[in-house]
Amino acid sequence: MIMTFASGFPFTVTVSGDRAGVGGGTQRPNVTGPLNITGNVFGYFNTSAFALGPLGTFGNEGSNVVRGPGISNDVTFNLFRNFRMGEHAQFRLGGEFFNIFNHANFSTVGAVYGSPTFGNVTAALDPRHIQLSAKLTF
Repeated sequence: MIMTFASGFPFTVTVSGDRAGVGGGTQRPNVTGPLNITGNVFGYFNTSAFALGPLGTFGNEGSNVVRGPGISNDVTFNLFRNFRMGEHAQFRLGGEFFNIFNHANFSTVGAVYGSPTFGNVTAALDPRHIQLSAKLTF
């Protein structure tokens, strides 16, 4: 049995378009309040903590200030049984269970300021997977 617990990856909120007037590149908004992580699917973090600065300026947000969703209670379990079939043959029956409790682990949060998905969880990791196997050796 393998249990996995991990914190989420940090990411940077960005702004679409060329607000600073420098011809492109990744630009950021201003941070105006606390970045409280709520963990909700709709509104994973405090989106009102960001605001656009005046045209011709760069935002004051630093790199990787928001931490994405982590992984918790992702349990992998393997179970195998060997059966002897005479002197030289053996039959093996098994199963592997990934995310056995089917716990929802989210992976991606909308990070473009002003987009319809800004601050919302937009993807999840794999649900439960079960793999059965049979092996005959002789």
